[in-house]
Amino acid sequence: MRKKDIESKIVGSLEDVSPLNSQILNAAKEEMKECKKKCGKRNVFKYAFVCFVSAILCIAIVLTVKYVQKDNSGALPDGYSELKYVSMSDYLTEHGIALTAYDRLFDDGLGTESGNSGSDHYVSTGCNVVFYNGEEVCITENYDFYVTDKITVSILLSDKGSAEKDLFEEYIALQENMTVMGTEIEYSFDEKKSEGKAKFVYKEYKIYMNFVTSSKSSMISHLQTFIILQ
Repeated sequence: MRKKDIESKIVGSLEDVSPLNSQILNAAKEEMKECKKKCGKRNVFKYAFVCFVSAILCIAIVLTVKYVQKDNSGALPDGYSELKYVSMSDYLTEHGIALTAYDRLFDDGLGTESGNSGSDHYVSTGCNVVFYNGEEVCITENYDFYVTDKITVSILLSDKGSAEKDLFEEYIALQENMTVMGTEIEYSFDEKKSEGKAKFVYKEYKIYMNFVTSSKSSMISHLQTFIILQ
């Protein structure tokens, strides 16, 4: 299958909200392997995919809709506390965690650097580390996507004190499932509130995401972007 055909089918899958077809993904993986052999760097196909996904997400955003962020100002359960942190990206690097934060997904190969507000796709608006009796159990960062979409990403670092149950009770009964590049994702989207939730395990870490966006298809595009560009 030609590279352009692969890109076209992936874009089509994003537009109709279908999970990416396994045959398309297999072809994409083979294409990426060839690019790695030729370039010696991260695959070129990812960069092409980035451009297509960015365009789709921009089109999906309804600029006239006013979104209301979920109020996360409530007190943490007993025994928990939180402190501000520079960024999730810095935390992951300092602790040797092989994950890429949203605001770093587009850095490699596209000439963008986190903090350049004129060119960033996902802009961090605040990061916190949550502690249970002095031990780090979770890191959370909030992002704006072109001002309109709001995303909160939380990574569970430890389940000390039943942190998963205490902090992410709302994620227990999510209604839908999909698979992206072998990663099983549970999610749900409330059309009335324009808000969605998703949870999955990636590289042995439990990740929880909250989205305030115009549609379920937009939320799914954000999820696919995060997984595929890791």
